[in-house]
Amino acid sequence: MKTAQILEVVKKPLPARAFQWKGVSAKNKKELLHFLEETGCPDIDIFSLTEKGLCIHTLEGKMQVQDGAYIICGNANEYWAVREDIFLNTYNIIDGPDAANAVMKKYIAIINTIDEEEGWLLIDAFSLEEARHIAKADIKTEDLLAINEVTVNDESGVSHSFIINE
Repeated sequence: MKTAQILEVVKKPLPARAFQWKGVSAKNKKELLHFLEETGCPDIDIFSLTEKGLCIHTLEGKMQVQDGAYIICGNANEYWAVREDIFLNTYNIIDGPDAANAVMKKYIAIINTIDEEEGWLLIDAFSLEEARHIAKADIKTEDLLAINEVTVNDESGVSHSFIINE
């Protein structure tokens, strides 16, 4: 009996655009309208303000948007909201003119751990700011001492030396 081939896979990154909803205010409503215009929202009526705040009418039903949540526009012009903590742990923020061609880089962070020892973390991130956020959010991190981008050689077991200047 022939068995199925088991594939090792990694989910492909899908580009999306995001806007942080900071609550009902004239300024934030204006910024939301600008975001919807920039992302080519095909039907602005999927967004509504209720007594509870902003609501998005998605294919899955009504979605209440909490203050601080991020509104995402996917590659098929669909919209949904993600709580801030989940957004920051799930999405990589890519800014600047090279955002479409962003490349994941390696960073090394020197940290003080919760047990008051010095340690290090090797981090994959798109930017130094994102790497800082990841290092500070690590459960072992008490304090971030230094962080720097590193060049990593091939996976043939070559040892690496790191120089940290911060």
